[in-house]
Amino acid sequence: MKAIKMFPAIATQLSLVLSILFFPGNASAELNCYDCHGSKVNRDMRPLDAGFRNPSSGGFSGNHRSHVAEGAAALNCAKCHPGSQDNNAGHRDGLIRLSPNINASLAVTTYNNRTTPWPQTAAPQPGQCLNVNCHFQSETPVWGSSPTNLTCSSCHVSPPSDGSHGKKHGEYFGNSTASCAKCHADHLAEANNFSHASSAAKRGIKVQFTATPNSGGSYTGGDNSYPEYLQTMPALPRNGSCRDFYCHSDGRGGQPLKTLTWSDTKTTDCFTCHRGRTSDSTAGNCAGFGTWSAARGYCTPDLTMASNGHHRLVGPQWIRKYPCYYCHNATMDESGKIRDVTRHVNGEKNVVMHPDWNLTNRPPASYDPAGKICNNVYCHSDGTTDPDVVRPFAWTEPKTSCNTCHGLPIGSCATSGCHDGHVDPVTGKVWSVKTGWDAGSEWMGAMPMFPNQGVGTARANSHTRHAQTSFTCDLCHAETIVNGTCTSCHTAGIPPGSMSEISHLNGANHVNKRKDVSFLNPAASYNSTTKTCSGTGSGCHTGGTDPVWGGSVNSAITCLGCHRSTEADADDFGAFNGQRAKVNQYEWETTGHGRYSTSGRYPVSGNPAANFPGNPCWYCHDNSVLHNVAANPFRLRLHNQYERRFEKECVYCHMERTDAECIGCHVDQTESLAPQATGAGIVFKLPDGSTETRYASHSAMTGCLTAGSCHDSDSGLFQSGAHKGHNVNAGIWTLEQKADVKNQYVMMGVCLQCHDDDSGGQCTECHTAPANNPRKYSLGFDPGTGFIKPKKARATSAHFGYKHYRAFTSSGGWTKDGNGMVTGTWKGGKFCWDCHAPHGDKNIYMIHDQVATTTDGKFGVPKTRARVTFVDKVSGTS
Repeated sequence: MKAIKMFPAIATQLSLVLSILFFPGNASAELNCYDCHGSKVNRDMRPLDAGFRNPSSGGFSGNHRSHVAEGAAALNCAKCHPGSQDNNAGHRDGLIRLSPNINASLAVTTYNNRTTPWPQTAAPQPGQCLNVNCHFQSETPVWGSSPTNLTCSSCHVSPPSDGSHGKKHGEYFGNSTASCAKCHADHLAEANNFSHASSAAKRGIKVQFTATPNSGGSYTGGDNSYPEYLQTMPALPRNGSCRDFYCHSDGRGGQPLKTLTWSDTKTTDCFTCHRGRTSDSTAGNCAGFGTWSAARGYCTPDLTMASNGHHRLVGPQWIRKYPCYYCHNATMDESGKIRDVTRHVNGEKNVVMHPDWNLTNRPPASYDPAGKICNNVYCHSDGTTDPDVVRPFAWTEPKTSCNTCHGLPIGSCATSGCHDGHVDPVTGKVWSVKTGWDAGSEWMGAMPMFPNQGVGTARANSHTRHAQTSFTCDLCHAETIVNGTCTSCHTAGIPPGSMSEISHLNGANHVNKRKDVSFLNPAASYNSTTKTCSGTGSGCHTGGTDPVWGGSVNSAITCLGCHRSTEADADDFGAFNGQRAKVNQYEWETTGHGRYSTSGRYPVSGNPAANFPGNPCWYCHDNSVLHNVAANPFRLRLHNQYERRFEKECVYCHMERTDAECIGCHVDQTESLAPQATGAGIVFKLPDGSTETRYASHSAMTGCLTAGSCHDSDSGLFQSGAHKGHNVNAGIWTLEQKADVKNQYVMMGVCLQCHDDDSGGQCTECHTAPANNPRKYSLGFDPGTGFIKPKKARATSAHFGYKHYRAFTSSGGWTKDGNGMVTGTWKGGKFCWDCHAPHGDKNIYMIHDQVATTTDGKFGVPKTRARVTFVDKVSGTS
């Protein structure tokens, strides 16, 4: 508390002469104290204080009114003038009496070293009191001194030096007299600033917490009396505790981790109140609080903040271990010390992001307290300093995943215009519907999937092609990804249970605004200036020009960049096996599809040069098909229209005669060959001349070709006209046969798209292309670098003959096992590339130097070969 020094209550200059002499029993009315010394107007009995003897007011030099509060009674005077409570009109004897034990002081109190009454005088000499407990036994100011010169320190040290008055209380509240009101009654705001001192030794210290941000609370569990305030008494420690108020809380209204006592000698730490920083989680600090785990490196219960996002950001169980100044930069400095105490223990959430976490071309990072979301902060970006969006991850959300920031959110694949089942109108690629990653591929959702903006840009991105080729994150970020590869645990999907971030990632190399490239292969290196890799080993960028990160597969990164060679061709039908297929550049540019018209026609055959514009590889190979895709090992373009052509051309003759075939061709498509069957129905003319619509919904019909139905035979009548059932006695294909021929048809489409025979307008005489896709039914192709269609060299889908299939059936044909259908051995010639070398060889007409005599029959991977020579189309001896 703030004790205030008091002046002696003896009137040292009591020269007031009574205007009327009082004699016992001779008064017509009783006199009161204020009638002689004080103020009759308001009946205030306290003597008037003045700087001089003032006969008109009755005032004289003294400090009576600063010692006694307004409304005082005679009993109040008795504290300093013993017997005052019993005085009557005849008490005046010309002596001034002062108690030798003022306010129950322990030591003898004196005034000018007097302990006995002394006579009044017209010229008194003001003195001082000594040993008064109200003044903490200090020597008082001279009686009659102006109280305006007094402060709290005139009586006691302000703030006192005992207990915890200094330390953090002084740092936060200062050491002026105004600081006392933070925890005590504010006597400076009272009308009589020093009257409270008269209660010394009669009450304990008044402790209250009403100053912002506190409201309520108490001091309990210890002695709050103050005998040690006197010089003659020993100082006793006060070991009570302040409880239930904000300053000593966990910052959220709860109790602090450690309840402090007033006389603690140990300084407080961050973890003392609201737990603290990662650096606070030590074995030494844990002692007395919980159990320390040396293996894990943290205390249980935690010594780090655990409210909402704090646990993930500063807890030793997680990877980040951020210092406080990252998010409280105006409050804390880089060394972990308080930068501005006005922003700490103030009842507010002072979130000010450090400038390091700002993003390019965006306002400074900030915090929205309403939504509890950080705005424009790098930590929630996709890993670049100039992201398209910053994910709105709220402070109160319980968990993050890798794709929370830089991947695709779970369940977001089936979006309009993407994996929604649509067919690309140019390439015919079917974007199959996806609602998430396949089992075992969920880890791919962690890769940064923002659009690639090209070489040299802040948002260059080649992650997709690497990850979807099963290059796991640890291969290129070995110092960031720890504890094994992604696929070591996620082969069959996300394993049950939970795994902490620290088991996945090294926090020092994560969310640090750096591109930490470190290869698992110690021989590999990354050039951060050119953004290229070298020495990465088999399956990566060996044997060719290393592509630049963010390079486009349509220009900067081409097949020839890795596969072109000045040496002989090298075939390789495996993926990432330490080898690489090679194409001889001379043969490619002389007898292969790499020949330009500037070199003239092909030698000997005289056919026009292929003359592919732009990047020639992408006319046959699909840059959206990644390496190591088992369903398309040659990365060929698969044109969707050949699947439909198979159903129209092949199934037409070899029907199984099922309802599904009829509906699939005539109803379940936008361009039906029988428009009357698409739902509108057929209008029949009845004998009476009226009409009737029948079969309005063929899609629900069954038994289309069964006996007695509308289409039961080749010669059956359909109401008013004949309608054939497609049966040409060509034999019904089994499911296995249909699947095989369909595969062949679709695979061969990469060649037939340009080389099929469309002379005489065979396609467009039946099909009219829509206005928005005029080349829909035209042969030829444009991969984005220019449309091309050969001037000559036409083939047909019937190039594959019966003798090839007979060789297959004689080798065992289709067989079944526990895993489904498997193939036998196919005679060469099923696919164009069994005999033709599109990359060029020494033979004319792009005939292989070694043609395939037998193949796998599914992709055209040769099993056996025969060397041939075909260099002369005239003599017939080749």
